Amino acid sequence: MRLKIIRKKETWSMSGKRVATSFLAAAMAVGTLSSAAFAENGTVDPADLNCEKPEETINISVYAGEGDQEEFLADENGGKAVMDEWLLENLNVTFDWQYMTGDMTERLNLMLADNSYPSVITNMPDDMAEKFIAQGKAVDLTDYLDDMPNLTRRMGDYINMLKDDEGHIYKLSTLWGENPNVAGLDFGVRWDYYLELGEEKMYETPQEYIEVMKKILANHPTNDAGQTTYAFTSDNQGKSFLNAMLGAYGFVNGYKLDEETGEFTHWLNTDEGLEIAKLVNQMYREGLIDPDYQSVDYETYISKLANGQVLGNFGTWWYAWVGGHQTWAVQEGDDYDKNKRFANVSVHGEGMSMEDTSLLTSNYVGSYRMIITDKATEEEIQGIVKYLNWEASELGTFIMGFGAPREENVWKIDDDGTWLFDDEIMNVDTKDTTYHTVKNHYACEYWVAICGQWLKSDGRSVFDKIDPRVDRVSIYDYWPVNEDGSFADEGINICWGNYTAPAKDTTMYQTTFNSRDMIATIKQMVDDTITSSWAEIINSASEEDCVAAFEAARDNCNAMGLEELTDYYENSYKANVEKYEG
Repeated sequence: MRLKIIRKKETWSMSGKRVATSFLAAAMAVGTLSSAAFAENGTVDPADLNCEKPEETINISVYAGEGDQEEFLADENGGKAVMDEWLLENLNVTFDWQYMTGDMTERLNLMLADNSYPSVITNMPDDMAEKFIAQGKAVDLTDYLDDMPNLTRRMGDYINMLKDDEGHIYKLSTLWGENPNVAGLDFGVRWDYYLELGEEKMYETPQEYIEVMKKILANHPTNDAGQTTYAFTSDNQGKSFLNAMLGAYGFVNGYKLDEETGEFTHWLNTDEGLEIAKLVNQMYREGLIDPDYQSVDYETYISKLANGQVLGNFGTWWYAWVGGHQTWAVQEGDDYDKNKRFANVSVHGEGMSMEDTSLLTSNYVGSYRMIITDKATEEEIQGIVKYLNWEASELGTFIMGFGAPREENVWKIDDDGTWLFDDEIMNVDTKDTTYHTVKNHYACEYWVAICGQWLKSDGRSVFDKIDPRVDRVSIYDYWPVNEDGSFADEGINICWGNYTAPAKDTTMYQTTFNSRDMIATIKQMVDDTITSSWAEIINSASEEDCVAAFEAARDNCNAMGLEELTDYYENSYKANVEKYEG
């Protein structure tokens, strides 16, 4: 029977700190399962999921990265205890999760050196996975792919990009895809302040954005506490300004691709790059940028948005979400005005179109991997493979997102096979902040492949990074849309109605660096030079000084081997295309 998803008007809330750019992905996979798949007690027959239940219980030892899991591990109602019970009963699988504090790369290097790694490692950087593979520490998964039809179906031809030169697969993606319906990088604005201007049309270019923010700042030079306001700040020494601008001008990883010739050009060696530098410097000289931006951390950034010291959001879109209307809705309660929120707005470089931008990107293999190590016995490998196939199934995806179906959880399966939501649990009412987190009712800590990421018990969304090409319900199915394409819900439309940048597939841009190769050293030198030079470019006292600082950064990077690095990215792109096409 076709599983139905019953939805009423949904209100969403968000908590947490570091969230990936597509965490509103409507990841609820609608699959086709027979009604017989569900017993009267709500358990599932794994046979209907292409996941045969092993006769013997299989314990899987997994190193899952860094992070504090205390809250998740301790919760008895919706966290680890519940999932452990469900997985044991339905899949005959148990997990020994390992989480370490400190830097994951350092930890993995130590594990590799002293041979102390477990049967599975997940959420590891691609270059680290390559280290394990090169030393013969990873299991060749090629012959097991037929046992993972759900996973291979979801990845499609993109799985070819994980093959080595001999066509073998030793690693799987743990992060891929983006939701094309929500913002990536944006040029956001306080909506109530924007309405005051009475503008005839929404700004479409960085230049127009600057002019709008100048007007807003003139109207609101101080916040309610009398503190001086600014249009923008940054928590990473101004790199968010650069990233957003590069996205508006269509750069990917700092490079512009000539579609006709296949040639790459670094932004420092383009006219657009100089234009970007001049625009950000202009913002600084005209008082739009917080002069303390170089020392601002994440918490300070959020605080300045929340108390009205910062009036726009120029960079990572969800910062304004957390520090803006989500905070205000909770603080102000019934007095909260929907217009007091940040609108996510996409812009394009002068003389370009929105289709030319890379504000919103989709990478269908990502940069993080999982491997089965040589510590795993054949029996363990078989169990892990079955589990990987199950978690990639429609029901597996759903359980990873919402936890095991039961009366006390956010969802259950009715007797007729309908998937039902508990409105009291799911609709956490924070005045249409349009985000959903049901704390401790999700099971995303159990991702091993397909959708895993740096998952921590911080209330992050469970909808993140589900493959948007297959088996998902569009965000528009959640949030009703008017005939003109606008969202029917006023609050949601304020947030998303002006974000029109299309998703750009950047999968082929995926580039791996071996830390032992000289090209990795060149990359680090270039990156460090850009970081150290960018503040000087921004803070220049005049446009003439800005141009000089830009040219100095360009010349220094070119002398370090930027052309060689550019060739490396270009060749990697072409190799990826060849792999994908088989």
